[in-house]
Amino acid sequence: MKLYNYTVKTLSLFVASFVMIGIYGAISFIHNRSEINLATLLMVIASILLISFYYMILNFKIPKIIIKNRKNILISMTIIMFIAQLVVGISLYSRGHSWDVSVVEMLAQNYVDNGTTEVSEDLWEHGYLNRYDNNTPITLLITSILKVGQLIGASGHLLLYMTNGFLLFSSSAIVLYIVYKKFGGRYSVVAYSILFPLLTISPYVAIFYTDTVGIFFVSLIMLCIFKVSQANSSKHKKGWLIFLGLCAAIGLLIKPTVFIVMIALILSLIVVATTKSNKYNFKDIMWVSIPFILVLLFYNVTLWGLPNFAKYSQEEINAERVSFIHYLGMGSLRGLSPHENCKTGSYCVSYTDWIISDEGPKTSEGKKEYSLNLWKESVLTDFPTGYLGFMIYKIRLTFGDGSFGVWGEGSNRNEYIEFRFDDTLSRTIRNYLGPFGAYLDKTKLAWQIIWLTTLILMVFLPISAITRNFKLTKKANLTLLPILLFTFVGLIAYQMLFESRARYIFLYIPVFVLIAMGGLYCLNELIKKSLLAIRASGVIKLKQ
Repeated sequence: MKLYNYTVKTLSLFVASFVMIGIYGAISFIHNRSEINLATLLMVIASILLISFYYMILNFKIPKIIIKNRKNILISMTIIMFIAQLVVGISLYSRGHSWDVSVVEMLAQNYVDNGTTEVSEDLWEHGYLNRYDNNTPITLLITSILKVGQLIGASGHLLLYMTNGFLLFSSSAIVLYIVYKKFGGRYSVVAYSILFPLLTISPYVAIFYTDTVGIFFVSLIMLCIFKVSQANSSKHKKGWLIFLGLCAAIGLLIKPTVFIVMIALILSLIVVATTKSNKYNFKDIMWVSIPFILVLLFYNVTLWGLPNFAKYSQEEINAERVSFIHYLGMGSLRGLSPHENCKTGSYCVSYTDWIISDEGPKTSEGKKEYSLNLWKESVLTDFPTGYLGFMIYKIRLTFGDGSFGVWGEGSNRNEYIEFRFDDTLSRTIRNYLGPFGAYLDKTKLAWQIIWLTTLILMVFLPISAITRNFKLTKKANLTLLPILLFTFVGLIAYQMLFESRARYIFLYIPVFVLIAMGGLYCLNELIKKSLLAIRASGVIKLKQ
C-alpha cells in the first residue's frame, strides 16, 4: 500500500496543478483576453451556480415516481441525445474542409474511383500517406465505408457522417453507463448535462476523423477496464480482457494517443499489484496481448494485400517520410528563428511547408535532424525557465478552449465549406453551431461554462486523494483511480512535448467526465462531512 499511496498522492499533485492551469486558461480564454471582464465574471458565476445545482440534484429529495422510473428516464435522455446528435450531424454535414479531414477523404474516394490512393503530382496531397503514414489507418477505414455505400447504393459520404454520429453517441452512452453503475442515477444526470453540450451537439459530430473515431475507442477501453474490475467470474474477465486488446489495437492504429490509456493501465498494474483489492494480475497481459498482436498483424497483412493503397518504395520513404520527431519539433516552436511566426507549439504552416519543400531537408533522416535541432534550441534558449514556461503556456491554451478548437482547423478557408442540406432547421442550427453562425459566440460561451465547470469538478478528485479527508475506496476504487490519474498525466505530457491543440484532447472527454464525477462525489462527501462537523459543534443548529 505504501507504493500505491505515494504514487496516487504524487500523481494527484500533478493532476491538481495542471487542472488549475486549465481552469485559469478556461477563465481567460473568452475573447482571447487575460484580464477579467464581464464575460469571464459571468462565466465563473454561472459555473459556481451550476455546481450548486449539481449538489441539489445529488441531495434534494426526489419524488418516488422519478426514483421508480429512473432507468426509463435515463433511457429517454439517451434517446434525446441520439436524436439531437443525428439532427446536428445532418445539419452540419459538409464537404470542402481545408485540412487533413478532407485530404484522407479525398484519397479514400480516389481509391474507390480509380484504384489508387495516389493523386496527381501537381497536387499538395501527392505523397500525403507517405509523409504522414499515421493517417493510413483512418484512410483505410474511410475507404471501407465508402465501398459499403457503393455496394448498397447509398451515399458513401452520408454513410460516413452517420457512422461518425453513431460512434460519438455510443461514446456518450458508454460513459453514462459507467457513471450510472459506479456512482448512481443522480450522477448520470450530471454527466448527461456535460456530455450533451460538449459531445452531442459539438460540430465535430460532422467530422469523421481520428479524433472523433478515437473517442469511441477511449470509451470502449474505459468500459473494458471498468468491467474487468467488476468481473465476478474468470470467464467474464477473460472475455473483457480479449475485447480490451482488440479495442486497444484498433484505437492505436486510428489515433496513437488513444494508447495513453493502455500505458496508464500497465503502470497502474504495477502500483496496485500489492493491494488486496487488485482485480488484475500480470497473467491478464497475455489475454490482452494476443488479440492486440493479431489485430496489428491483420491490419498490416490487409494493407500489404491491397494494390496501390499507400504503396511507396523504400527510396520514397527514405526521402519524404516524417516521424514522431516532426511533431516534437513543431510542438517546440515558441517564436524562435527561423519560425518566428509560430509561438504556441501548435500547427505551423511555415514549418510544415519548409519540411516538404525543395529547399528543405532531402531525406527522412534530414527531416528528423532538423526537427530535433529545433526542439533542442527551444529547450536550451533561456534554460530552464523559458521552455518550462512555454510548456505550461501550451497547457493553458490547450485546456482553455471549451469548444476544443472547433472550426479552427483551416479557418482561413472556412468559406469554401459546402453544407449539403439547406432546409430551415439546418440553417437555424448552423446559426448556433456553424463556422459563420450569427450566434456561434453565444454557443461557445455556453460550452466554455460547461467546460470550466467540468475542470472545477475535476480538481476535487486529486485534492481529496492528497488530503485523505475521507476514504475514496468506496466509489473511486484502488484500481480505477490511478488509471484515471496516469491517463491525465500522460495526456498532459504529450501535449507539453508534441504539437498541441485543443482538438487533440477532445477524444479524452470520457476520461474528463469520469474524473469530474469522481470529483463531484468527493465534493459532495466533503460538504456532508463539513455540515456534520458544524452540527456536532453546535455553532449552527441544523434541521435533522
